[in-house]
Amino acid sequence: MITSSHRRRVLISLVLLFSTTWSLAACGSPAQKNFDSVRLTQIQQSKKLVVGTALTAPFESRDQQSGNLVGFDVDLAQRIAAELGVTIEWKELAFSELLPALEQGTLDMVIAALYITPQRQELVGMSQAYVDTGLVIVTRTATTDIRTVADLNGKKVGVKKGATGARFATKLKDKGNSLIIQEYTETIDSVVELEKGLLDAILNDKINSIQYAKTHPTIMVASEVLDPAGLGIAVKKGDLDLLNLINSVIDTARSSGVLDQLYQQWISQ
Repeated sequence: MITSSHRRRVLISLVLLFSTTWSLAACGSPAQKNFDSVRLTQIQQSKKLVVGTALTAPFESRDQQSGNLVGFDVDLAQRIAAELGVTIEWKELAFSELLPALEQGTLDMVIAALYITPQRQELVGMSQAYVDTGLVIVTRTATTDIRTVADLNGKKVGVKKGATGARFATKLKDKGNSLIIQEYTETIDSVVELEKGLLDAILNDKINSIQYAKTHPTIMVASEVLDPAGLGIAVKKGDLDLLNLINSVIDTARSSGVLDQLYQQWISQ
């Protein structure tokens, strides 16, 4: 059955698709601007933007019918590629492998619901934030004794390897919290084990957790935001021309209302 929520999402998708298609058609297809930048010209000549990602709904997921990547981040990345007049070559990796691949030069950029942190800013170039979110504790709805970090003492807590939750949990342990840390390659694996009762809690992104809980009522967000964060796009350290272009696209998407439209389409449903 087609719900009103589904019809609304389809309508927003068509509006965004029309606006992008119109902008490309206005200058020919594919549309390419001339940039006074060796780096951006190099990407244009390759005719592709190589983008690394990892599945984190509603930012990146696989459409159940087509199998294509869809989501907030996917649509935003498409706008960056459109600005360059190229297509995207997606590289789906384990989350912990994304930044190493970027540093090795096998990716042009990474977009994967990536928190902007001082640690990451030391390793790679990070864009301005395009969405505000943060880290929360997630539990089963039947759990009533976990609401704060202090309640995690002695509890088995799942985190995604290489993510902010893993670093946050390690810091808690270093400060004397007796939580037991269990690392996972992907967030969904930790959520599944939480639902099965194999974990007491997980540390995860607020938006991702709220979206998952909408269709899985046995879990819930159990805490306030523990560590506020903005989501950013990563490029190789020193890749300033590409970083400046990404920030420009984000600025335009914000001022034109596109970021709000994407939020309504992918997050507020």
